[in-house]
Amino acid sequence: MGFMTWREVASEKNPVTIGRIVHFTVDEYTAEQIKKAGLPCNGNKADDILPALVVRVWGPEMVNLQVFVDGGFTVWVTSVGQGRGPRSWHYAPQLVKENE
Repeated sequence: MGFMTWREVASEKNPVTIGRIVHFTVDEYTAEQIKKAGLPCNGNKADDILPALVVRVWGPEMVNLQVFVDGGFTVWVTSVGQGRGPRSWHYAPQLVKENE
């Protein structure tokens, strides 16, 4: 038997590609751009984590993203590095089966 656990499954064997959904950590500048759009939405604070679509890959850790804001619109962010801090992207964890 096995059990289910959350973990990141991407690796060098599974690099980021155009069309991949990742998580984007909002920074102060992006939060301000979302607020300036003047549309009602959630996810407009720094440190919020939002889903994003990879639209351009510049290297193994540098991408351009269309960030999906909970309110029906997207924000384009460019040259975003992989990481866990503000204005970075990381792979969305997936539920995978582990062996006991």
